[in-house]
Amino acid sequence: MKRTTILVGAGATMEIGGPSSKNLRKLIINSCCACLGKRLPLLRHIGIRLDMKSNGDFNFEDLFHIVEQLSSYNVGWQDENYDNYAQKLVTPDLAYFTHANNKKWEQETSVWRNCIGHIIQTIAYEVNAYDTHFRGNINQYYWYKNFWQQYSTCSDIITLNYDTTIEHSIERYIDGFGKDGVFNPSLLLKAHGRKSTTITHLHGSIVLGQNIINPNYSPIHDLSKYNTYESAMETWMNESYNVNSEDGQITSTPIITGRLKSEKLQVQPFLSYYHHLQDSFLKNERLL
Repeated sequence: MKRTTILVGAGATMEIGGPSSKNLRKLIINSCCACLGKRLPLLRHIGIRLDMKSNGDFNFEDLFHIVEQLSSYNVGWQDENYDNYAQKLVTPDLAYFTHANNKKWEQETSVWRNCIGHIIQTIAYEVNAYDTHFRGNINQYYWYKNFWQQYSTCSDIITLNYDTTIEHSIERYIDGFGKDGVFNPSLLLKAHGRKSTTITHLHGSIVLGQNIINPNYSPIHDLSKYNTYESAMETWMNESYNVNSEDGQITSTPIITGRLKSEKLQVQPFLSYYHHLQDSFLKNERLL
């Protein structure tokens, strides 16, 4: 039986209630930060600048990238951090030769951390909202479920989305995670010789979380799979920043957004998922 590669983009979920990129951007800027119980004016100011630069044509990923960059540069702009070795590790060299053109960009590290957390949590909350609605009203969306059930065998479904609606439509699939939530890349490798369907989330999922299930079994930075969004979310934002090739901060969460994605995906399961993507394109007979 011929095997099919299916690449799924963001628009695939809009008919079942998934938010558009533009709506997510508005929600992030205008909604209250969960940890503070109020809006974050800093995000609104960044949004205004991006709006002027792009004539309104920017999305939440652009916003996230700017916040990450400003967070990194902000460390170098504060004199008290100049001799702090730990801070230097997550500060671009150029930050020590520049200054903000407006004092509002110079903020405490905790302020930037709140902005980053708010963006990630808003995205995940909205994704979980339509994901939960779909699971509770699956008969209403029978056409969506029926479409995916056509590919419940001999298919490699590669999605850029964070939701689990495809998993709940097909029910039986391989994603590389065992019943214990620990990732095992050999499970994906074996799928090509079988009739099984695989589902891989290239940019993360709302049910992935930091590896606290079995830290002795796999590296601590690798991600685990949880039964629910709520249990996965409890493990988010508990790690320190990672560092990109320019010594800037990149945020470690199971929701991969912003730019520099290739540098944010250097953990499992994403390393194996990209190998699986290449294999699927090269070996499978059909593409959708």
